[in-house]
Amino acid sequence: MEQLIEQAKRLIEKKFDPGRKWLEASLDSYNADSNRVTLFVLEGSPAKGYIIANYGTKQVIAFDYYGRKRRTYSLHTRYLRAEFRQRRQRRVLG
Repeated sequence: MEQLIEQAKRLIEKKFDPGRKWLEASLDSYNADSNRVTLFVLEGSPAKGYIIANYGTKQVIAFDYYGRKRRTYSLHTRYLRAEFRQRRQRRVLG
């Protein structure tokens, strides 16, 4: 998940100066890490971007300055793509 969060941060930071900080707030439902939801906000007035990391669904969603969804990252999707690539390579190699 941390790698997906870093990718989302880089996506949002592209348009702004590198000196801005990310503010973070987390909610843990039932005190379980698997139920955690974390909100990241790129500081500014108004805020320059938002990221929501949902550990339960294993998704990271990046929003831009205007609140529009820019991209959704998913651990599940990455796993399936890697598995598909491995199967395709096995077929090609015989």
